[in-house]
Amino acid sequence: MKRNIVIMGSVFMAVSLILLMGSCYSQKRERKQNVVHFADVQSDEWLSRIQCKFIPLETNDSCLIAYINEAVFTSSRIFIIDTQNRVYEFDISGKFIAQVCEVGDAPGDCSIPKSLHVDEEKQELIVADIGKAKLLYFDLNTLAYKQGRQMDYFGECAWFPDGDIVWVSGESFETPKREKYRVKFTDSEGNLKKYDMPVSYEPQYTFSSGTYFYTLNGNVYLNLPFTPTIYKMDEDGCEESYTISVEGHTFAPMDWLKANAEENYYRAITKSDYINTFNVKETDHFISLVFLERGKPYVGFYNKETEESILYEGVDFMEKTSLEGIGKVITTHGYYFLSVIESDALLEQGTSNKELREIASELEPESNPILCLFKFE
Repeated sequence: MKRNIVIMGSVFMAVSLILLMGSCYSQKRERKQNVVHFADVQSDEWLSRIQCKFIPLETNDSCLIAYINEAVFTSSRIFIIDTQNRVYEFDISGKFIAQVCEVGDAPGDCSIPKSLHVDEEKQELIVADIGKAKLLYFDLNTLAYKQGRQMDYFGECAWFPDGDIVWVSGESFETPKREKYRVKFTDSEGNLKKYDMPVSYEPQYTFSSGTYFYTLNGNVYLNLPFTPTIYKMDEDGCEESYTISVEGHTFAPMDWLKANAEENYYRAITKSDYINTFNVKETDHFISLVFLERGKPYVGFYNKETEESILYEGVDFMEKTSLEGIGKVITTHGYYFLSVIESDALLEQGTSNKELREIASELEPESNPILCLFKFE
């Protein structure tokens, strides 16, 4: 039986279920890869160009949030999934509006919500629940539960602009011919269109440091946490988009993984000198990188136009930016990366950031996190 490990921690270390592995190969789609290289460079000049927006999330008895796994924005609202498998709605200023669904077994209840999607045309909020293997549909304005669609087991999913969905499995999708694939494509109702990424490596006891999919300008990208290649998804399947390299740090070769890290990936990789797991997010101009190596978190940013980059240990990044208590990059919103500042860490450590100090002055112990949107000018 396949097993997955979840590690919960503070800065840059809140990790989620299920590590994924596969190889994306298609003779007709083979092309030369781009390499995105993160140099071991620290730059005060870079950090001086950070612009931040802070959204303190209202705290009350109806919404007590430990940490945030996923978030999606509309023009006026924010929907989040927290680490206790609850889905909440806030307005754009952080004022609490409602809990979208309860954790339970009644119609409209969720189990382990993993992905969120807002369908503006149909005015629906869709919650992808990996615990129930369901898509749950809610009215975007009233949050009334509309329907649920049962799906095959999946690890995560993402939506294309036309409503079609790409799915990734924690283990594999098996065809009637017993062929195994990591990814499948369906229409908006879950009807199969095709499979891709044949499975050649199935590790047990796996983990990751963020979501596997991210979107940019209507395109969907897949980030498998232990292969440095990022894949672009489209109607034809998947293709290699770019490969990450990091100065002074190494990803485990596939031969090593197959020989040493198939029975217990977590134990093997965390005892090695290789990068344990990583996650990237992307805006029009920058790529963010968070990775763990022997339990130590690192964060880097890459300028796509100049090909310049910076790389910091997580603690050093916090100290240099005065963003005390900041965690990993969760997602993006426009030109901004979205991260979370833990309120208790901010209260305990303090900050030289004037706006954050003002926010902290109104916080109580165990207040909800603060959303931090930041970009580089």
